[in-house]
Amino acid sequence: MHPWQKQRYILSQFTRLIAQHTLIDLGEIKGDWFAQQSIRTLSSHSPECPFDMKTALTILNTSCYRGIPGDLIALGPQLSCWLEETVVQDPFLTKCGLKVQKEVAGVFCPHPFQSQVKGGAYRYQEMLGCIWRERAEHVVAQDEQVMTLACLMQEDYKKDSCIDALIRLSGLDAKTWLKRLFQHVFIPLYHLMCRYGVGLVAHGQNITLVLKEHVPVGCTIKDFHGDLRLFEEVFPENERLPEPIRNTLTKLPARYLLHDLLTGNLVSTMRFISPKLKQSAVQEADFYAWLGEEVRRYQASFPQMASRFVLFDVLTDTIEKVCINQVRFKIGYSDSDERPLPALGTPMPNPLLAKAS
Repeated sequence: MHPWQKQRYILSQFTRLIAQHTLIDLGEIKGDWFAQQSIRTLSSHSPECPFDMKTALTILNTSCYRGIPGDLIALGPQLSCWLEETVVQDPFLTKCGLKVQKEVAGVFCPHPFQSQVKGGAYRYQEMLGCIWRERAEHVVAQDEQVMTLACLMQEDYKKDSCIDALIRLSGLDAKTWLKRLFQHVFIPLYHLMCRYGVGLVAHGQNITLVLKEHVPVGCTIKDFHGDLRLFEEVFPENERLPEPIRNTLTKLPARYLLHDLLTGNLVSTMRFISPKLKQSAVQEADFYAWLGEEVRRYQASFPQMASRFVLFDVLTDTIEKVCINQVRFKIGYSDSDERPLPALGTPMPNPLLAKAS
């Protein structure tokens, strides 16, 4: 379906509201906007614009329709402020350079008919909405640059990867550079989970790497309206989370939060970055062995959290394998009242247990 056909289809769902002037056409926004890698997030060409816009395009990917749940849009600003306050008050996360791209505003329009259907198709409950979110460039220092993790795996026409080029430009050896990457991305995400019970689906578009003189110095996190979940028990460290947010967010057992981190960051991101270090002569086993070393070093520096590391154990012999594509073979393309859950394949050996050469 072409974009204009998609727009006409969505508008046709809200014809009644348009006829009643409940929905009003405000015209085109001024300036030029371009789509980010995630397609439905738009950025202004003007560097002065401090916000990006994320829209609900109702695009079906291999797992689900890419809409925006209205209840999470309403809680976005409050959740963002709590998360930023948590990060700022944590000396370790501040040292890691973790930044929050806050959602500052949002709008959502319920479907005039489908919203009245109990147990109706979830995609009609997420069709028309928009979120305004802080731009990554506006939450980092002026001498810092931002780049999504997904960019690191990109190659030029000579098969020279982005990550190899950054290591070369930094003047650091590959091991030192990669350990900086792990210290400023994977470790703070793991800390956020172990200390606060907050899990993020840390894939290559949700996590933005912060660089200074081509060296990793931090990362930014975003997408809190579906890709942020809580541990099922309340930790003392997150007791201040407002009840409306706690009651709305998905609460999961520890193994599911671990799945979000390991699958989102290792399986769907690092797995495609680790083979791209040919110019730096880094073997994949070394890549994951060094990451495992950083996990152990972090755990050793927080002995008071030993029970949390047992609860959220990233150093198990195997990790779960998620098979997104298999879901559609099982359930087909008919509507469902909830987003489908991914299928699990045969567990795979944990790459963090690899031995360095």
